[in-house]
Amino acid sequence: PLESVPFNVFDDKFQSSWQSVMIKFDKDVEDIENEVKSFITGSFKTKLTSSRGAFNLLMGFEGIDSREALKRTIKERQTDIIEQYHKEIQRIKNIFEERTVGDQIPIAKNQPPCAGSIAWARGLFLEIKSTILHFTNMKEMLLRDEGQDVTHEYVAVARQIRVYEKEKLAQWRNHVDKIVAHSLKKSILEFDPPNAKTDKADRRTEGGGNDARSMVTSVHGLSDSARDKRDQ
Repeated sequence: PLESVPFNVFDDKFQSSWQSVMIKFDKDVEDIENEVKSFITGSFKTKLTSSRGAFNLLMGFEGIDSREALKRTIKERQTDIIEQYHKEIQRIKNIFEERTVGDQIPIAKNQPPCAGSIAWARGLFLEIKSTILHFTNMKEMLLRDEGQDVTHEYVAVARQIRVYEKEKLAQWRNHVDKIVAHSLKKSILEFDPPNAKTDKADRRTEGGGNDARSMVTSVHGLSDSARDKRDQ
């Protein structure tokens, strides 16, 4: 707010009075800056639950034209964001290792084992990937020593998850290849056992004998009928 003074600020004889006013003004500004810095530091230290959310908050402060002291405070909060992201990477790594070592992968009921395991691992990977991609909007943060360290940690965990996905896919392929190879060796046509062939041949022979006797009887019947007609 504007403040009025009981003297002419452009009169040299009131220079000491003007200096007193400016000293008080600078002191008030410093007090306000300290309060803002304490608020920013406290917000990052006590309420920091997500590195991505904190980064968005930091980007909001970056867009404000503030004094150099506040800018330095905002820059210093980059370390807090990196530390939080480090914790998130470690949490994902611990979950991945505990679940995979104990083979306790949470799979949805409508997913097969292999596809469900890969989908679960990919979800963990995307959780940390989306955050670090967000950080690329402030590249200087990742160029810091802490930023480079956490980037290496991200790459190591990402490779670990990628190796797991490839191993799961290879296991599935080997399993499917064995099933297919075994199934292709099976016969498509079903053959009768040897005894069944003999029984069928005997039945055909018996059926043929009966047909022959019927034909002989029919021929004799025709011959008798022809002789009767001739005698008449």
